[in-house]
Amino acid sequence: MLKTTVISFALVVGLGVSALAVGQSAPAQVTSPNADMPSSKASATQQHQVLKPGDRSCIRDTGSLIPAKKGQCLQGVSGRSYSQQDLLNTGQINNAQALRMLDPSIH
Repeated sequence: MLKTTVISFALVVGLGVSALAVGQSAPAQVTSPNADMPSSKASATQQHQVLKPGDRSCIRDTGSLIPAKKGQCLQGVSGRSYSQQDLLNTGQINNAQALRMLDPSIH
């Protein structure tokens, strides 16, 4: 019983230390096209995406009904969006086949 407890404790401590080490690694520095802009303007530009017609990565509605600001995408929400007309234009008889046709990453 004591042996199992000691092994479990060592495993938990080892995983905790490795998680801290991963969390402290420095992210790579990326030069942005907004490097010449003041930091407040650059961050505001990155935070507020402008809606583009046909932009599948711009989520404006969610199942939780979180509203997006007018003319902007929801921040921190990932995914793709397809309209009913997009699904109908595929000519498929059900949504599963239509989504597979629109997005090959859907299995």
